[in-house]
Amino acid sequence: MEPTLDSFRDKMTRLRHTAARGNQTIEFWSAREIQTEFGYESWAYFEAVIEKAIENCSKVDVDPRHHFGVVTKMIALGKGAMREQKDYVLSRTACYLIALNGNAAIKEIAWAKAYFVVQTKLREDQIETGLTDAEERERLRLKLKEANVLLGKTAASAGVENFAFFHDAGIKALYRMKMSDLKSRKGLNPKDDYWDHVGGLELSANEFKAQLARKMISQKGGKIGQRMAEIEHEKAGKAVRATVHKETGVHLEELPVEPSLKELRKLRRLEKKNPKLTLSESSSSETPPPS
Repeated sequence: MEPTLDSFRDKMTRLRHTAARGNQTIEFWSAREIQTEFGYESWAYFEAVIEKAIENCSKVDVDPRHHFGVVTKMIALGKGAMREQKDYVLSRTACYLIALNGNAAIKEIAWAKAYFVVQTKLREDQIETGLTDAEERERLRLKLKEANVLLGKTAASAGVENFAFFHDAGIKALYRMKMSDLKSRKGLNPKDDYWDHVGGLELSANEFKAQLARKMISQKGGKIGQRMAEIEHEKAGKAVRATVHKETGVHLEELPVEPSLKELRKLRRLEKKNPKLTLSESSSSETPPPS
């Protein structure tokens, strides 16, 4: 089966290790384990990218000691023989920096950028706000809803009467397909609430589209009419699409669906009634995490 962004995401999740440190759970990856998933067959070439990422840490105000750990493992050669093998223990931020310094022509590097930029941003937001993944998505979804309400009011003032056509214009420009096709592409049912199944980057991109379209329509001034308002909405969608692709190497329609927020709400209510139902990720590893 041809590798995809979805399969890359699943592999990164499976290769993720965790270790307890005090009251915290630290996550990390082994460079040897993710080497081929990043599109590098040669360890020497991949290590060169890692070293470049470490060198460039100072440019983004990152202390490499907190994200890159050098370890030595003993591997079996057969007939009881053993030899040392160098490896790196990598934080989520380290994986993202490696992707940024990798060969942009390798498709797996584009996937790594898309995966780790989203996850790193969400993790930073969670640390800052104390929110879980689901809570952060709930917060971003509310911001999108508020932005769309304001956009609707601006569109009405500009003379828009058919709001279904107006909103479709923005969606088609951002995704290059209509909503029904987008749901089908991502394996959702026609009646599913699309925004209930998307991640932080996609929610933020759509909020930005709404804010940008509102600004662009307002700058035109007066009753510009249905079609002109749709054109401004299309321009905003195309601009956001180009920005996301430039920064991550992927388009929003290529991003995977997320667990339903509605179902996660139900799970949280059940967990409150019975804490034993709480699910947690865990994996074992003898490799120590970065300091």
